[in-house]
Amino acid sequence: QQMGDRTAIPQYAYPHMRVICQDAAPIVRASWMRGVSALPNVFAHESWIDELAWRAGEDPIAFRLRYLND
Repeated sequence: QQMGDRTAIPQYAYPHMRVICQDAAPIVRASWMRGVSALPNVFAHESWIDELAWRAGEDPIAFRLRYLND
C-alpha cells in the first residue's frame, strides 16, 4: 500500500464509487505533517465536489451534506 492510498477514500458515502490512486511527486516537503497524504487528497476530493455541484447547479454545501452519513 502506497502512502496516498491510505487517505484516498473520501468520507462521503456515494452510491457508486471507484477510486484510482496515482503517486505523484509531493508539492511541498511533508515529512513533518501528520497524515502526509491527507492534505493533497482532501484538497482533490473537495475541489472535485465543487465541480460536481457546479455542474449539477446545486449549492456545494447542500451537495456535500447529501452524501454524509452522519
